[in-house]
Amino acid sequence: MKQNNAEMKDGNIVEVEDLYVRFSRDEGILKPINGFSFNIPAGSSIGVVGESGCGKTMTAYSLLRILPRGGQITHGSMRLRRKNGEVVDLAQLDADGEKMRHIRGGDVAMIFQEPMTAFSPVHTLYDQIAEVLEIHSDLSDQDIRKRVVELFDLVGIPDPESRVDAYAFEFSGGMRQRAMIAMALASEPALLIADEPTTALDVTVQAQVLRLIKKMQRKFNIALMLITHDLGVIAHMVDYVYVMYMGEVVEAAPVAELFKNPLHPYTRDLLNSVPKMTGPKQELAHIKGSVPSSAALPPGCMFHPRCTRRVGEVCWTGEPALVEMNKNHYVRCFIHSPETSGMSRHAEETEYDA
Repeated sequence: MKQNNAEMKDGNIVEVEDLYVRFSRDEGILKPINGFSFNIPAGSSIGVVGESGCGKTMTAYSLLRILPRGGQITHGSMRLRRKNGEVVDLAQLDADGEKMRHIRGGDVAMIFQEPMTAFSPVHTLYDQIAEVLEIHSDLSDQDIRKRVVELFDLVGIPDPESRVDAYAFEFSGGMRQRAMIAMALASEPALLIADEPTTALDVTVQAQVLRLIKKMQRKFNIALMLITHDLGVIAHMVDYVYVMYMGEVVEAAPVAELFKNPLHPYTRDLLNSVPKMTGPKQELAHIKGSVPSSAALPPGCMFHPRCTRRVGEVCWTGEPALVEMNKNHYVRCFIHSPETSGMSRHAEETEYDA
């Protein structure tokens, strides 16, 4: 794995550069992340959007160093500016080491995708949230109790004094997600990762949860990384968007710019796939084909087997670079960068150690 000790830019909380993740499986080597790079400034919000299987959740797991069994970061750096000002490369830390355990839940917290299974069913919600404070603070037992009640009140759970002693199965899906947000905020992290935070919730509750996340992000000046496939959520929740396909960025832009001027065929197809609420009735647009297996990545541009805007043979023989078209608007496509036809992605020659 390449060592990268470069200093972080002022104002950034996270800088991920050229990240590669590999898994050893019976069917071969899975390649879910293939050179993903992104930055998150302090107090800002970014969105990572793409279809299922594009590597969004694996990116979050990489940051927290909780990759499933067999997963390895084979290349790249993930620099984090901790709350105490220390800059660390998460990729270089022992995933089970003391420093990473203090960062996980302390400096970086996560709202997991499925609120129905994220909590232990045999421990009270108070016990599970209090454990976070016991690890990441010096509060007394009495102050921890007070803090958990305050957190429940903060996220809008009624009668917090008694509800903290409930079990997760006694809460509805929406209330359980609020409790998950309370747990994530317990140590006031520098970075909050929200992975599809409205999964399995009805539309009304989804809107309430999203407003709550945005309110808490602003209240505590937390950097937010929102992972979703829902472009409507992206439009209302983040400042900057990374469109991800097969583990790499295909387009990145400020949110208003992306919706106004999408440049990559994949981004355009995603936007066209959103049902229209006005205008004449028409067949719902879709992206042909499906996301390929990460064990058999296509040659050339990874999107070319599904793309309807191919420019020629270069699409399946060359590998496009990520180029800046407008200010802070980047795209990886031969339509916009034909001169990169002979360039390849990072020369990932590191042997995978299964």
